[in-house]
Amino acid sequence: MSYYLNPTTGQWPLTTGDIKAENPDTSYPKGCTAFDGYIAIPDPAEPAYDPMTQRLVLLPPGKWDIEQGLRMITTKDPITGVETTEEKLVDISSTWVPSEDGKYSQTYRVDPMSEQDIADNITNKTAQEAVRVRQTRGEKLEACDWHGLSDNVMTAEMTTYRQALRDVPQQDEFPNEINWPVEPN
Repeated sequence: MSYYLNPTTGQWPLTTGDIKAENPDTSYPKGCTAFDGYIAIPDPAEPAYDPMTQRLVLLPPGKWDIEQGLRMITTKDPITGVETTEEKLVDISSTWVPSEDGKYSQTYRVDPMSEQDIADNITNKTAQEAVRVRQTRGEKLEACDWHGLSDNVMTAEMTTYRQALRDVPQQDEFPNEINWPVEPN
């Protein structure tokens, strides 16, 4: 998605919808991406980051002067609860400086998440994985439902297999590691 800057007011980020809403008496052709009085800011490529532990922040057009320094950082593993302390290069302060050459570029900054946000992400990911595993289990049960039709006699092996599928959520490592039962022939 492209964003626009109003250089007169400094308002940013603006979408095409924002610009059209600011100018209700102006007719724009469908798919218009050039607007008089606004500067289009090219989309940057997103930097590599870990969405489980880091947050991507869209920065205003211009540049950031960042002062960095070494600090002792203590982190706590949200799963094991183990704390580790190490010296890391971190941002001490940052100041936005508008582009002086009249050119604007869009950038991102990667920020660490709080321990609570990381724990919430892990909880959400685990819940999503549990839903996915239950869906797979349901599909496996549905695929062998025909064994229980009134004109069929379900074998003891098939009954055991179906019960093992129903017991998948009770496995110790659920939903991260699943020991799927093998369907009988």
